Amino acid sequence: MMKILIIIFFVLWELFQNLLGFIVLVVLFLSGNIHDIIKHRGRLFIKTFSKFGLSLGFFLFCPLTGDPSVVSHEYGHSIQSRLFGPLYLLVIGFPSFILACLSFFNKKIAAQYFNLWPEKWADKLGGVRRD
Repeated sequence: MMKILIIIFFVLWELFQNLLGFIVLVVLFLSGNIHDIIKHRGRLFIKTFSKFGLSLGFFLFCPLTGDPSVVSHEYGHSIQSRLFGPLYLLVIGFPSFILACLSFFNKKIAAQYFNLWPEKWADKLGGVRRD
């Protein structure tokens, strides 16, 4: 019974991320961009044919690159989601998304992307070591 209550709490605590993650999952599924779905560490790791990673609550979208650092980095973002709950998208998700977009247009930002907050913190939480 306690396990069910904990699950319900985290589903509600991360409700915005979970709803958005479910919508992204449906869109990717309908467009044929999902390669595999694995339940691991209490999350769904969705391997996609895209080049980008995305963490939205229970849903972690990872490119089909085979690079374990991408999976660990996105897991780090999922820990941030658990910590910030309803504020995650505002405090972590939006800044991370803006940095990712800017890195496409600015080589300086791209070169420093994983040294910038919140990416560096996601790496630390996910156990990623970059040289």
